[in-house]
Amino acid sequence: MSPQLRFSSPSPAGRGGLRGRGKQAETFSPSSEGKVVHSEICKAIHKMVGAQPLLNHEQIDQAPDYGIYFLYEKGEYYSQADGSDGRIVRVGISKILHERLRSEIVSGGTVLRMHLGSALLKRDGACATDIERWYHPKDKVAWRPENVKRQFLEYVQQNFTVRCLEVADQRLRVEYEKQLIYELAQCKGCIPSDGWLGHMAYNEKVRQWGLWNHDHTDDNPRLQKADLDSFHRFLGLS
Repeated sequence: MSPQLRFSSPSPAGRGGLRGRGKQAETFSPSSEGKVVHSEICKAIHKMVGAQPLLNHEQIDQAPDYGIYFLYEKGEYYSQADGSDGRIVRVGISKILHERLRSEIVSGGTVLRMHLGSALLKRDGACATDIERWYHPKDKVAWRPENVKRQFLEYVQQNFTVRCLEVADQRLRVEYEKQLIYELAQCKGCIPSDGWLGHMAYNEKVRQWGLWNHDHTDDNPRLQKADLDSFHRFLGLS
């Protein structure tokens, strides 16, 4: 039987270390500094998820109906991989998973496009005004140049793959997603490569924590004991 692992709470010093560096938007590169040590839990997450089938954008229909999805990105590796084929770079949930994934990495109509599109614009030398318009459109019809949408789709379909875990209970999906994102963001072993496109993302939390997520990255969800125990069983830790 695997040992029982417990989630730790962030220290004030750890949270403050990154918050004080947040304004260095254009040069910030995530490191282990300021992260809470959650490496054993994160290793278990990568091992559990890594055992699931790896799908590309043409295999989305093989995803379960309900669950949690984990995106992998070409060139991103987990330092404690132990057989895993990469670092998880985004976590999401849906009650109809294959439809969510089709929107995420086939048609490009989700939050991922907002984050990744801003990074593509930055990479290609767009002005700050255009990046702001992309991320925070002022009118009801979002400013989405066709060439950037095309670049986004090409990038995700060439560089992203996905694994899924089936979770039928909606409440647990929500709680697990929060904890998973927090653990991955806070793990000292989950450091993006120097060439990771997310270094150029508009959203500060994407740059700081090395995920294409911004919610839950630095806010410990502090699950109730029953949910924490359930999460351990979900990962095969107890």
